[in-house]
Amino acid sequence: MRRKNVILTLWLAAPIATFAGLYALIFITLDTDKPMADAAPVGAGAGDTGNANALGQWLAGRDPDAVSLATKAKREHLMIAPSDWPGGVLLRVPSDVLPDAGNSVYLSVILKEPGRFRTTGMKLDSQRGVYECKIQHEDLQDSARFVISTSFPSRDGVGFVDEENRALAVLSLSPVLAPREVEVSDPLPIDLPIDTVFHD
Repeated sequence: MRRKNVILTLWLAAPIATFAGLYALIFITLDTDKPMADAAPVGAGAGDTGNANALGQWLAGRDPDAVSLATKAKREHLMIAPSDWPGGVLLRVPSDVLPDAGNSVYLSVILKEPGRFRTTGMKLDSQRGVYECKIQHEDLQDSARFVISTSFPSRDGVGFVDEENRALAVLSLSPVLAPREVEVSDPLPIDLPIDTVFHD
């Protein structure tokens, strides 16, 4: 009779013991390095969700198509136009291009609507020696052209001039290699290699 009781007890305890063992195994493996974590996706459609999270991106206020394009460019290490990057861009200009400018540096994004542009200040990062400013994805979609000046710019016919009536160069962004270390929701850092902000 006692043997039957032991067998019955073990039989009833087996599912609980199995569950407890799996539970412990999960927590143990969470703390260990994953040997295949850095493995490249292999096979048809590997690493591609088929834009399954498009609704989530749309609800977050991002363009699902732009997110899909940027994700593919990151994964395959392709060139991408900055205007296609969902997180916008963090535009950086060497401070030695604008000597003695202090904190008076302006970035003007030229909008598609004739005569319209949006101006904001650029912040100086003295440690890296650059002026920087974030341009939103929406502004890049509306126009990828801009001017940089050390005083508030104004229209002069089809171009722009600063307060000293110097003609400003109209600049644009070229495609760049999509960085794998930057999330598509974060701004794309772009160092603008220019010698001058003025029109020759």
